[in-house]
Amino acid sequence: MEKKNNILFYVIFCFFYTILIRIIINYDFVINYIFLTPITFLVSMIANLDFTFINGTGFVNYDLNIIVDKSCAGINFFLLTLIFSFVILVNSKIKILRFFYIVLFSTVSAYFVAILSNLVRIILSIKVKIIRFEINWFSQTHWFHYALGIVVFLSFLIGYYLILERYKKWIIKTNKN
Repeated sequence: MEKKNNILFYVIFCFFYTILIRIIINYDFVINYIFLTPITFLVSMIANLDFTFINGTGFVNYDLNIIVDKSCAGINFFLLTLIFSFVILVNSKIKILRFFYIVLFSTVSAYFVAILSNLVRIILSIKVKIIRFEINWFSQTHWFHYALGIVVFLSFLIGYYLILERYKKWIIKTNKN
């Protein structure tokens, strides 16, 4: 009976935690300063580009005519990786205290994976635009932009899965001790 109660607790907690995170993320402050600012800062450092923040628009680079806006923040990918980590890491054999460590690990790791994956996607998009690889293909509404995002996000999701599986084995091993 306790096993079923634990699973029910984990499912209910993860559901409400994800909804709470989604509500918090909807605020412009969170999107702009917790997601977009680190991504844009890293992009500007790596690609040697200057971005200007315009309220209501996002970060703009006038030289390449690039806008890093809310859609580039990776909010949905963050939530997907968060749920993904819950599903992989949570099992009925872990103790409640260990569960909260897993929630903390999942939240922090999902955030960093979302930032890193968006950084790679934006850098690749900029490089494609700079080398003028079929410039007509590279637009916000064309399939190439989305295909690039899908390839990058799937690659990061697979890598994240492999890391989570190793972490899960470590959790199970240390939970026995």
